[in-house]
Amino acid sequence: MTIPKRIKFMGYTFQVTSETERAEEEECYGIINYKTQTIRLYNPVSNERKAETLIHELIHLVTDFLKINLEEDDVSRLGKGLYAALKENGMLCE
Repeated sequence: MTIPKRIKFMGYTFQVTSETERAEEEECYGIINYKTQTIRLYNPVSNERKAETLIHELIHLVTDFLKINLEEDDVSRLGKGLYAALKENGMLCE
């Protein structure tokens, strides 16, 4: 999957960046910041992990904007499932 530089959603544009370092308190592969409209993906991880992380962050984006209350564990499972479905059916462009 090619990681885009920008994601547009409901009239907003989020910049997607790859970061080499993350704050000590961040135990994740990516994070979305609504105030700065950025999605940060952390290196070094595989391209597959980056794609899965971007999908995970997009689920946060959709559910937060639409006020769908999901726990982090629910978002993680949905992200893994959606990534697997897209990958297994050739819907992720390399």
